[in-house]
Parts: sequence; structure tokens; C-alpha cells
Amino acid sequence: MIWVDWAILAIISLSALISVMRGFVREALSLAGWIAAFLLAKAFYEPVAELLIDHIDTNSIRLGVAWVGIFVIVLFIAGVANYLIGKMIDKAGLSGTDRFLGMGFGALRGVLIVALIVLGLKQFTPVPKDEWWGKSAMIPHMELVAEWFYDKLGDVVDVPELKPEETKQEAVKATLEKQIQDAVINEITEKASDKDGSDQ
Repeated sequence: MIWVDWAILAIISLSALISVMRGFVREALSLAGWIAAFLLAKAFYEPVAELLIDHIDTNSIRLGVAWVGIFVIVLFIAGVANYLIGKMIDKAGLSGTDRFLGMGFGALRGVLIVALIVLGLKQFTPVPKDEWWGKSAMIPHMELVAEWFYDKLGDVVDVPELKPEETKQEAVKATLEKQIQDAVINEITEKASDKDGSDQ
């Protein structure tokens, strides 16, 4: 294991620890609130935007305001409900089962967070070409989780297709081509420098 593997374990452990303190019920309600806010905003932002025609002229801004407005309102209501239920739980006291389930929930959430970070780095940055990425013991597992989650998410909402993964042969070819280009540039630069020196 290398440093990035320890960092991944730290994120998962921290998420699990937070959930142990909050308990499964609170964590589940919090997640349900975010999901409900997203789904309701997606379902009703267009009808709500039509109600704003007299107030906002630009269509894109109108749609954005409607989407964000629904999302924030639903999330606020869910937060209030979670707070009230949390107060009831505090009076009753968290059971060992609730804390244990919370730990499992938090660990799964931590895995998903790391997996999505890995997916983002893989899709939008050249980081996966770094040496440490290939040496990591945890990243390949996180990639599998991210691809599974993204595939399942595509069954619920419209998501863009993932960038096709570069094969090892293509990666090696690209590396060799870059090395050849660098070598040619260096040779041309050296010859130009030698020529300038001889002319002087």
C-alpha cells in the first residue's frame, strides 16, 4: 500500500466515524432528503419555470432559478424534519444497533465519495497516467465501484457517457510518441545551438 491507499482508508474511516456519532436513522434521513430534493427538482422545475415567465425573461435563468429553488426548499424541509426526528432520537438515546448500522452506512458513503473522486480524476484529468496511480492497491476497486454506480445512476437520470478507457497499448504508444517528440526537439535545439556557436 502507498500513500494514496492510506488517504482512501482515512476518508472512509472518517465518514464511518461521523455516522457512528450521528446514527443510522439520521444519516439515512439526510441522504433521503438529498435524493428527494434532486428528484423533485428534476421532475417539476420546468412547470415551475413557466410560472416565472412574467418575472424572468431569460429562459435559461428561469429554468435555473426554478431548479435551484425547488431543490433548496425540499432540502430545507427535509432538514427540519431530520432535526425534529433527531431530537426525538436524542431523548430516546441511540441504540448500539443504530450506531453499528450508522458505521456501515458511513463506510459505504465514504467508499462512494472516494469512487466518485477517482471517476472524476479519471475522466477529466491526466492524473491516472502518474506512476502512483498504477501502484495503488485501492484505486482499481474504487474504479469498479464508480463505474457500477454511474451505470445504475444512468437508469434513473440522463447522464453523459463516460470517456472510453485508454488501453495499456495506447498509453504506451502515447508515451513513446511523446518521448520521440521530446528527443527530436532536443536534438534540433542542440544542433541549432551548435550552429550558432560555430557561426560566432
